[in-house]
Amino acid sequence: MGKKKYKFVEESVDLKEEHDIQEETAPQDGIKKKIKVRARKLFHPFMSYLKSYQEFAQHLPRRFMEFDEEKLAEEEENIEEEKSDENEASGDEQTVDKIDRKKGPQFGSATRAKTIAELKERLAKMRGKKLDYQERLKKKGIKSRLTKKERLEERAKLKKEKMKAKKTKGNLTKPTASEDEKADVESDVPKKPLPEPKMVFSKLELPEEEKFKKKVNKDPKRMLQKIQKSQAKLKMLEEKGKVETVKKIKEKLTWDKAIQKAEGVKLKDDVELLKKTIRRKTEIKNKSKKKWDQRKESVEHRKEEAQKKRKENITKKKKEKKTKKIKKSIKKGRVVI
Repeated sequence: MGKKKYKFVEESVDLKEEHDIQEETAPQDGIKKKIKVRARKLFHPFMSYLKSYQEFAQHLPRRFMEFDEEKLAEEEENIEEEKSDENEASGDEQTVDKIDRKKGPQFGSATRAKTIAELKERLAKMRGKKLDYQERLKKKGIKSRLTKKERLEERAKLKKEKMKAKKTKGNLTKPTASEDEKADVESDVPKKPLPEPKMVFSKLELPEEEKFKKKVNKDPKRMLQKIQKSQAKLKMLEEKGKVETVKKIKEKLTWDKAIQKAEGVKLKDDVELLKKTIRRKTEIKNKSKKKWDQRKESVEHRKEEAQKKRKENITKKKKEKKTKKIKKSIKKGRVVI
């Protein structure tokens, strides 16, 4: 038994080692296969490209294929001369472009101009002459300085004008016109004719002091209650023996009513009419209440009918399902109890 176990362990170890070796070599083999596949794919198009290029080269004329050694040598000499000229020009530029931070740019021995007039004179001199490379650079520098100075001067002027305008705005006072000028203006302006007075009938003109109108009570019940209260107070005063005060109050009330009628206010002080309006409103309310109750009843009745229909439909569906199941079981030969 011990030997068999030992052999089995050795075989399992050997199998593990083989498996590890295969795993190590597997990715390398896969990469090689991929490279071979790509090479096969690219081989045919590359060969077709070579063939097409050979055919194209055969049809070309000889002057494209043959090279003159003399012409090539001349071209090389021209290129070298151009390079030497460029190096000389760059050396000149280095001497010209020396700029001091304090003094500014200086072209050779020329000093910097202090005013615009000097710059303009130098430009005029430059325009008459045929300029070299260094003189052209000077001309460009003078032009750029001129434009910069002019722009700076314009900006300074605009700033000064703005500052003056701001100062004058704060200290401005409206000029007072003299009496003669006022009289001339009044004489020039045409006077509008005054509107003619109109006659107004059945209305009293009162001063317009009360801008906001007082709220009028439109509820007939409250109006009736007010009238009844006032009448009860007058009766109480008459019973006490204050007849003069009652007369004064009645006169005041009559005057107030007359003024209100003149203004166009509708007075609602008739007790019988107020009672009629109250009755009419109560009747309208009762009618609307009845209609509302009928509507509620109809809505509830419809709801009940809909619920009944729903329940009936549910019971029908349940019965139909049961009958279908029974029929299926009978077909299959099952016993239905």
